Amino acid sequence: SYYVDIGRSAYHSVADVSHKAMAVMFAHLSEKFIVLMDTLQAMRVIHDEQREMLDPLSAFDLLHNCRSARAATVLSQTTTATPVLVSVGNKRHH
Repeated sequence: SYYVDIGRSAYHSVADVSHKAMAVMFAHLSEKFIVLMDTLQAMRVIHDEQREMLDPLSAFDLLHNCRSARAATVLSQTTTATPVLVSVGNKRHH
């Protein structure tokens, strides 16, 4: 997704220009950006005590494009259907 690409790119860019110790941390954040995003989304739902902020269509998009574990959880709470994600060449189709 666009925002995942921006987040990963930002951390990766900072890692490239930072001091070695900081570069390792930002490189790790870049690699684990989806896990970080999933964690922050889960915390937001807990903090706001609201319904899930991720709608089913957005959840499918994140699952399809990023393999988000949080998106998979949201979809499993929404439907008993199993999303089918198919990769063809460099593109994924559903």
